[in-house]
Amino acid sequence: MNYPHLTHKAGTMKSLLTLLPIVLLITNSLSAQIETVATGVNFIQDVDLDQDGILYAADVDTVIHFVDLDQSIPANLSTYLITENPRGLAVIDDYLYFTTDGDISIVRVPLNDPAAEPETVIDELPPGTPLEFLAVNDRAYVAFVNTLDNGGIYRFELGQPFPQQLDTVITGFPVSGMAFYEGELYFTYFNSLPIRKIDPNQSNPTPETVVPELVGPNGLTVVGDYLYISTESTISRFDLSAPLPALQAIATDLSLPSRMAFDGTNYLYFGEGNRLARLPIPLEVNVTELGESDASIYPNPTGGMVYLKNISLRRAIISDSFGRRVLVVSAHRGQLDLSGLIPGVYGFLLETTDGRWVSGQLSKF
Repeated sequence: MNYPHLTHKAGTMKSLLTLLPIVLLITNSLSAQIETVATGVNFIQDVDLDQDGILYAADVDTVIHFVDLDQSIPANLSTYLITENPRGLAVIDDYLYFTTDGDISIVRVPLNDPAAEPETVIDELPPGTPLEFLAVNDRAYVAFVNTLDNGGIYRFELGQPFPQQLDTVITGFPVSGMAFYEGELYFTYFNSLPIRKIDPNQSNPTPETVVPELVGPNGLTVVGDYLYISTESTISRFDLSAPLPALQAIATDLSLPSRMAFDGTNYLYFGEGNRLARLPIPLEVNVTELGESDASIYPNPTGGMVYLKNISLRRAIISDSFGRRVLVVSAHRGQLDLSGLIPGVYGFLLETTDGRWVSGQLSKF
């Protein structure tokens, strides 16, 4: 099977536990052409995508926008729902989770019914404003900023009845961006401080500095082995698998780029100035064949539903026999619904929540 825009990195993925002291080099050699997706926004705080190619964007101007990416670009901007100063948002399963700082709440609505009464997810919040979500396995992490010097990371359980109370992961830091890689949680500060990482399963984890002080770090996202970072005027990336990684600027002279979302194959989406934008990036990862991993997918052949074992899925990319992408599914459960595919043989590329990629084939009857 062919996977467009996919390149394999030489060598094996290295654990961050073996990293030498970090040396940073700044280079603009990866500068790429930014495309305008839609205009007419005020100031975008956060973006995310669903499996149908819909881009959602939280605008400080009391609205959550959406854009159908099947349209030609630039596309028409539409209103998904009106809410008071939306901050963070995330597509998790069949819901859009979002936060507001009007009544300081975390709520969700069904993706297919934005007019529905928002369901309260958390009924008691810590001090501060929730800014971002990050779903990992059956948990969702929430970043909070209280003051320029205080805040924290909390989490709640997905698939359990709401409302819930938040569990504390770490406090004492004004967190605005998070990403997950090889079992560790990376986070950035609301003001100009280092990017750090923790083991979120430890009690009272001790943060470790990964990237020294940056100017205005905002969003983080992991694509393959790379940590992408948006700051006041740039988007840079950092190779998490390299023993002496360099911070590489891939887009410069930006106007306060927002937190980011990757579409699984081609583009990094974000808000910038009065527009929604996207940046073409290569997907550079180590790919393990299904038979060489401890993961399994069954039944295969399948009539529709496929179950996953020993794999914690973030995203599945399904391609037909010509290498054309036919389905991209973001998931946090151990199953995939392929009932909408016509009978045939398909290739799949699975991204796990710990940064691994697994490929293989399946048959649909």
